Amino acid sequence: MGVVALFNNHIYALKPTLFPFHVVDYDTKRGYDALVAKKTPYDLSKESLFFIEFKYMLSSDFNHSFDHLTTIICWDCRLSDSDEVRDIQDKRRKLRITNPKDETDYTHYMLVSTTEHHNVEVFVLKTYLKEKLELEFHPR
Repeated sequence: MGVVALFNNHIYALKPTLFPFHVVDYDTKRGYDALVAKKTPYDLSKESLFFIEFKYMLSSDFNHSFDHLTTIICWDCRLSDSDEVRDIQDKRRKLRITNPKDETDYTHYMLVSTTEHHNVEVFVLKTYLKEKLELEFHPR
């Protein structure tokens, strides 16, 4: 819930254009955490609906299905490039980490599948906020 609160109350409320989607609805009780709309390469004239999931830490075991999931927003990620992540259906994806190409870019984290039609983008807030907004968080 801490990542949802940080995202909704402080980041998305103040900078809604910081992410490539807009939130339509939240439901953290069961299933995915939020429904979002975003443009797709298939039809740029309208938005499509997708699900996102919030996690404190992205790990190799993911307790949801990758089906219909467009984005994971987590606070931190201790996985390395090419590490494998498994969902509840035992579908596996490799984490691909791409460094920023310039000072306006950010580190891209992507769960890539060799068999599915879509990949899942991961926003690691600890890194993303530092690179996009120059915000750093330090333990007390």
